[in-house]
Amino acid sequence: MRITTVPALGSLLLMCAPAQAAPRKAEAETYSIRMQIYDGDELIGRPQLTAKEGQPFTVEAVLPTGKGYTVAAALTRTTSNTVAIKARIEVLSPGVRRSMSPEMSVTLGSAASFTKSTEGAPPIRVIFEVGTDQTASKSLGKPE
Repeated sequence: MRITTVPALGSLLLMCAPAQAAPRKAEAETYSIRMQIYDGDELIGRPQLTAKEGQPFTVEAVLPTGKGYTVAAALTRTTSNTVAIKARIEVLSPGVRRSMSPEMSVTLGSAASFTKSTEGAPPIRVIFEVGTDQTASKSLGKPE
């Protein structure tokens, strides 16, 4: 069998074929995140940042007192008005490191909290507030 190509005919067929755009991948949504991190009743951090859906982020700080925190987390949109947060949080006190790995759902524009108590140490409490350009963000209040 012999195959012969006709360049002009091939070009004509390509010109007549309907143009099809390559499918565009949806861009990950960007969220504004505000947190409050408590060691017992003491507020030790109030980080604010932006993060894209599905992309992990980390924020950390150490205070002059030796107390500090590290938060590593990622967000995933679950419904039109909620996101799931999967996090690893460490709270440092002089000579003591406590951690927790909360997974929680947050309604956009609202706050959600997670508390972990450890025997012989004050509880760790983290409040997350997540918003988008379309959600009005409210101020975080004091812990309940």
